[in-house]
Amino acid sequence: MPSVSKKGQVTIPKKWREKLGIKPGDEIKFVERNGELVVKKKGKEFSDYEGFLGEKNTDEHMERLRG
Repeated sequence: MPSVSKKGQVTIPKKWREKLGIKPGDEIKFVERNGELVVKKKGKEFSDYEGFLGEKNTDEHMERLRG
């Protein structure tokens, strides 16, 4: 069972790193869910693109793309 170091660091067991494809340098994120801490490999999520297309709403972008 991993423990927390004085610096707050935790080692992710090898079997979980391999199963989730976590490699050195990868970013992970922590999510609190129902009183539990969930560790996830950080990937591209919809929220990562917020504001990417500027101030227009989806309908305006689709109208422009469709002509």
